[in-house]
Amino acid sequence: MHIARDHKPKAMIPSFHDGYLKSIAVERGKATLGLTCVNGEAFELRLDGVEALQADDFRLGNIISSLEVRGSEPARIDLSERLERLFPSPHQKAEALYHERYSEFIRGVLARIADGTAAMVIIESSYGCDFVAVCCDIKLTRFGS
Repeated sequence: MHIARDHKPKAMIPSFHDGYLKSIAVERGKATLGLTCVNGEAFELRLDGVEALQADDFRLGNIISSLEVRGSEPARIDLSERLERLFPSPHQKAEALYHERYSEFIRGVLARIADGTAAMVIIESSYGCDFVAVCCDIKLTRFGS
């Protein structure tokens, strides 16, 4: 299952609620996540053109509360906290120029997410790893298919 930029990705992704994030591999602008649904179905989520990625608190049992892909659809949630995790803002005492450039950069990232040329992948956990990334392309593959 390929999640193209022009599609509404949420409808294409099965529910991973109470499933597991089993692995994260990162190499040269790509990331591959090993996921398992609560019914035991195994998936690989491949992110290409990764611009930024952040994962917190990876453990032996990473239970997924939700997995969302934001892109080419109106954002129902505020992405600013997640963008701050990926792209930390300048120090509060930094010159105004740095804050202006940062705001312009963030507006650009949000615009690319809104027009579908980029996507944000968000995994919120019930236990363990919280994950967020901005990338250009996403592919979800079921193992055994």
